[in-house]
Amino acid sequence: EQVLKKTYLDFVQEEQHWAMQNIWTRLIEGGYIEGDFEHMDVNHRIVWLNGSYTPIKDLDDKPFKIVLLATDISKRKKAQKNMRETLHKLQEKEAELIEAQEIAGLGNWEISFLTYESKWSRQVYIQYGLDEMENPPRVDADYYKRIHPDDIPYISQVLYEGEATHLDFVQRIFRPNGEMRYLLIRAKPLLSIKNKKLIGYYGTSLDITESKKYQLEIEEKNMDIMASIEYAQRIQMAMLPSQETMSQWLADHFVLYMPKDVVSGDFYWFEVIGSKIFVIAADCTGHGVPGAFMSMLGNEILHEIVGFRGVHASHEIIQNLHINIRKVLKQAENKNHEGMDIGITIIDKTNNTLEFSGARNDLWYVQHGILNELKGGRKGVGGYKSLENPVYERTFVPLTPDTQFYMLSDGFIDQFGGSQGRKFMARRFRALIESCYALPFQSQEAIIRNTIETWRMEGGYEQIDDIMVLGVRI
Repeated sequence: EQVLKKTYLDFVQEEQHWAMQNIWTRLIEGGYIEGDFEHMDVNHRIVWLNGSYTPIKDLDDKPFKIVLLATDISKRKKAQKNMRETLHKLQEKEAELIEAQEIAGLGNWEISFLTYESKWSRQVYIQYGLDEMENPPRVDADYYKRIHPDDIPYISQVLYEGEATHLDFVQRIFRPNGEMRYLLIRAKPLLSIKNKKLIGYYGTSLDITESKKYQLEIEEKNMDIMASIEYAQRIQMAMLPSQETMSQWLADHFVLYMPKDVVSGDFYWFEVIGSKIFVIAADCTGHGVPGAFMSMLGNEILHEIVGFRGVHASHEIIQNLHINIRKVLKQAENKNHEGMDIGITIIDKTNNTLEFSGARNDLWYVQHGILNELKGGRKGVGGYKSLENPVYERTFVPLTPDTQFYMLSDGFIDQFGGSQGRKFMARRFRALIESCYALPFQSQEAIIRNTIETWRMEGGYEQIDDIMVLGVRI
């Protein structure tokens, strides 16, 4: 009853009336029409039908009714519409991606091992300096003419002899004008659907020439800097006392010298004047090059004070060192903090004594199987905030046949490590010396070095400062 009360125009949208009227006119004229038609059902919902309109004619060959045979394809039409919309969005995204790649200078390429042909995006042509009207070079021929000769073996290996894997490497190419460029190549393998064999690669290329030149320039400068630092290291090592000289005057000794960097802010000083043997350990502010400059400055000032001025009292040597560092570095004017911690021991063979003065540096000595500690003063050497003429103390220890002593920089006891990531601390150093002082000094050095290295590596820590330990048996 609902259908009988309606005309054919009630089953199409208003904007489709003209089209339906044309169809109806053709049907009345006896025409046959088939295809996809958009209609509305009685509830005014859009329905797509696939079928045919067939006019039934009377004996006079005139249509007197029309038969519609149709299938509801609404779901298919909806799916097709969604697919078209999705495809349109993908095309828009692809256009945006291509535009972004153009802006970023990123090229796309593909090579086939079946045809040896390549496909390049516009940006790859730009990178190679070639005309887009030209065909990309074939992989088995012209391609290698544009690659740096030194890169050809590696590229041949990864492309043709290697396994199907993701690639990430830098390739040098030559443009037609002879200019060399650096390309960052990233690629993924193309595999055969049938047997999963490698049949090619596809990926991206990015011209990184400018950043590579900058990198090479930095590397060259770093090499020059390292060469200068290594030269400074040779100078610094030459200024330190030789082990042969120390062995001539000492019953036994060792020097554990472990710079954090190539050069060190720690240094040791040795001199023999008359019946006195001067053994000095110093830890300058900073490490690396700044610390090394301070160590060489301190070394020269000590030679002037002890050797030329004849100052042979340990506390006076430190006082003179302090005054001279403040003067040379103009610390009252420049307000810099550079200075050092230092321990000075003087072995007096005539009076059979061991004299010690320390500026933030302590002395450890063993006599009769007992490890003793002499604390140095809490005032360091140098620094604009320090007193102009501070007073340093000195202590005398009578020598015994078994006397041996140790001095160190704070880089040893301040080193982080262990399972809990803590500093080594003085109490562990005491326990370490008590466990090995009776051994030959060469063995002691090996144990002390191995202990601090194991401590550091157990916690996964880098060396944080220069490390120096001096051991002397008189």
